[in-house]
Amino acid sequence: MKLLQVTYDSVFSPFDPTLRARLVRAAETIAGLAGLIWKIWFYDDVSQIGGGLYLFDTDTNAHNWGDTLPQLMGSLPGIGNVQIRYFDLEERLTALTRGQLTLA
Repeated sequence: MKLLQVTYDSVFSPFDPTLRARLVRAAETIAGLAGLIWKIWFYDDVSQIGGGLYLFDTDTNAHNWGDTLPQLMGSLPGIGNVQIRYFDLEERLTALTRGQLTLA
C-alpha cells in the first residue's frame, strides 16, 4: 500500500455551497481511480490550505494519480503551491492504533 499526501493553497473553501456540485463530481471521478482504497479531504479556512490523503493499493497506482496533480491542480484558478508526497505504511503499528487500511 502507498499513502499519497497532497496539500495546496486555495482561496476557495470546499465548504462553500456554491462549489458543492463541482466537488461532488470530482469526488465521484476520484472514487473510480485504479487502486484507490479511500481518500480523506481536508481544508483549513484560516490558512487557506487544502489537501487530501489517499490510500492506494500499490505504489504504481499512487504515482499514476499523484504525479499528474501538480500540473492538473496548478492550472485551476485560485490554486497554488501544490505539494505531493508519498509514504510507505507501517501496517502492524497502524492496526494497533485502529488505523483503517481497508474499506469497512
